[in-house]
Amino acid sequence: MLDPTNTELLAQKQKLLAKGIGETKGRLDSLKITSKEAAKTAGNYDAWKAKYDLLKQKIDETSSKLKDLKAKSKEADKQLANGEISQEKYDALQKKIKSTSDDLKSLQKSAEDVSKEFGHSLSPEQHDALQREIIETERDLQRLESQANQSSTVLEKIAVAGGKLENTGKKISNAGKALLPLTGAVAGIGTTAAVKFAEVDKTMQLTNATMRNTEEEANLLDKAMKDAALNHGFC
Repeated sequence: MLDPTNTELLAQKQKLLAKGIGETKGRLDSLKITSKEAAKTAGNYDAWKAKYDLLKQKIDETSSKLKDLKAKSKEADKQLANGEISQEKYDALQKKIKSTSDDLKSLQKSAEDVSKEFGHSLSPEQHDALQREIIETERDLQRLESQANQSSTVLEKIAVAGGKLENTGKKISNAGKALLPLTGAVAGIGTTAAVKFAEVDKTMQLTNATMRNTEEEANLLDKAMKDAALNHGFC
């Protein structure tokens, strides 16, 4: 059975595939750059971790302290409004909050400086994960490119098949004949029609008889139709 392809949907699919290929190539390039930079600092991870872990511990402790102070500050707002604490105590709490916040920012800056010093090195696990992501992205790109090539090939075949049928139709039309029975049977290659070959053969026989086509013309018509169906992906 013929199952003609919707050319409009194919064209839309081709555009989406092209966009996906471009985005995937961009992601792959970024991953490869990251991997290349990480390779330069692969031996720095242990030294970086030794320094960073000490800073990270202090950062966590200071963050927790600041959180507690801010919670106390909310309660102090109410106490101050009710006259339950003095302005001096309230101001001292606010000063401590600012000091702790400044300490946290300083520690975070030191942690960033340490990472820069050792080139933002990756752990072996992170490096392995990065390589796996590169491989998966390359496979995604290959799949997209394969689908795009298949879609492009189908569109080309539709164009070729359409050209053959058009040329055959013109030949008969120029002889003062009409190709209406055949056109009605297939409902146009590249649309949503689906016609059994037995029905197509029957319609072509009727068309040839009505038009009094020569054997050569009948063979030409038969070949163009079946080439379009069999050799160009419509069945």
